Amino acid sequence: MRYSCFRKSPSCNHDKIIQELLFELSTWHALAKLRLHTESTLVDLENSTIRLGHSMRNFEKNVCSHYETKELPSELAARTRRQSKKKANDRKAAATATRGS
Repeated sequence: MRYSCFRKSPSCNHDKIIQELLFELSTWHALAKLRLHTESTLVDLENSTIRLGHSMRNFEKNVCSHYETKELPSELAARTRRQSKKKANDRKAAATATRGS
């Protein structure tokens, strides 16, 4: 399986790393979505998880530093909302814990 948007990456090595990561992500996702697991599919999922971790670390180490990325405005807004909500929940939990003491 090849994704055309990655065919023209700046480096052939980057292309190989990206293709490997996409393959491992697809494999892991397919195994994780199974509704009925057997002993062998659980072993396959565990091995796939290990390979996916290796692929992600390889991608981060060898590809990410070569690209400048920016957070989209919608991503920034979502992250800000999550952080605000977390702070509010943390304050609420601290107030509840103080009253309970």
